Amino acid sequence: MLLRIPYLGMLLFWCTVHVAGTSATLHAQAFSSSAHDLQTEQQDQADFVEAKTRYRQALAARDTAAAAKAGFDLGELFYETGNFEYALRYYLATVRLLHSTTKGPLLAQTYARLGTVYLYTNDQERSLQSLEAALEAFTARNDSLGMAETWGRMGHYWEKQQDYPRALQLQQKALAYLLPATDSVAIARI
Repeated sequence: MLLRIPYLGMLLFWCTVHVAGTSATLHAQAFSSSAHDLQTEQQDQADFVEAKTRYRQALAARDTAAAAKAGFDLGELFYETGNFEYALRYYLATVRLLHSTTKGPLLAQTYARLGTVYLYTNDQERSLQSLEAALEAFTARNDSLGMAETWGRMGHYWEKQQDYPRALQLQQKALAYLLPATDSVAIARI
């Protein structure tokens, strides 16, 4: 019995050191992750400030194209952070600005993003309307990547409606447009 006690003590010591070492490693990883998160958050804030400044300056200068681009960029920043209310605000402002000027690729991209945001906010009717407007704009520009991405988004829309045959059909259509392409990043986006 006396021989077993030292072994038990050594086992407890090993367990304590092992757990303490793991704990220290976890604390170091958490600190490293927190520092990275802080750096990312600071960069995001700088991006917001820069985009908001460009937006205000362009509006003040009555530069519609620059204001539309800056508004789209702000919408993207809000979209990426999950703030769909503000993303919608800036995307809609971008659409209004672009309708008063030429209808370039930014309008199609904005409609596509609006469709996605409306889908995430459960505004199904506006989602489909925006995606159809995006598809029309991409088709008018003969933008096969934009069309494929929009068909992919429409497939996601119909998947959320639980219309799986239609969802599959649109996803396959999107892939068929992109399969001849060698751009794997573009294929991954649908």
